[in-house]
Amino acid sequence: MNYEGTKFSKSRGIGVFGDDAMKSGIHSNVWRFYLLYRRPETQDSAFVWDDFVLVNNCELLNNLGNFVNRALVFVSRFFDGKIPSMEDLQSNDVEFLAQVNHLIESYISHLEACRLREGLRDVLAIARLGNGYLQASQPWVTVKSEETKSRAGVVVGVAANVACVLGLLLYPYMPSIGQQIWHEQCNVPMTALSLLPLLRQDCRLPQLLARGHTIGKPTPLFCKIDTIEASRLSKLFSGGRSEDRKSPLNEPGD
Repeated sequence: MNYEGTKFSKSRGIGVFGDDAMKSGIHSNVWRFYLLYRRPETQDSAFVWDDFVLVNNCELLNNLGNFVNRALVFVSRFFDGKIPSMEDLQSNDVEFLAQVNHLIESYISHLEACRLREGLRDVLAIARLGNGYLQASQPWVTVKSEETKSRAGVVVGVAANVACVLGLLLYPYMPSIGQQIWHEQCNVPMTALSLLPLLRQDCRLPQLLARGHTIGKPTPLFCKIDTIEASRLSKLFSGGRSEDRKSPLNEPGD
């Protein structure tokens, strides 16, 4: 992997190394994610700060984090924190779940072939489908009427289950984030991790959150990276004396 069009060089202060990443103010999960997202599997790749910011803000914050947070917040806000009934699936629910199952199968195939980057992109594709599913179903609208509230419940229940499984799929890539999703926010026991081998066998979405299950407190998973701060870091790590590479003021997230 190259750095901003040139080679990494510890002696010349070019590039971000382990100790620099720790001092950058950017959470280790984000570094881990980006390096896997841009992992050179068939050809060389490069670390570019503009791309780093774009991937964090679009894929982690607006896609993955947004879907998980929306799905669980809807459970908390509209259904008192309890998973509603998911009976009476409609055709769009079935189609959504079929697409998710297909991506789980693809994810497993990619991991078995050590194509980690592609497996991670399957996870992001599931989140993207989830956002589209919520946007098309609009449970925040249907929940307002007693006649359609049960329909909102189906959508929210399905979305919450997909969000929970995303936590398991993320675990090999971002262990603390995966655990935060399924264990802390979805309130599923740590033993759920034992389902990962079963996913390999079944290649389909397990129902981890049954009707009446009480979830934990939904909280945002990721933070936006400011382009001004990224520009400052880009200059900081583009070459210079080690004493000039000072730690930023903002601290890493939890």
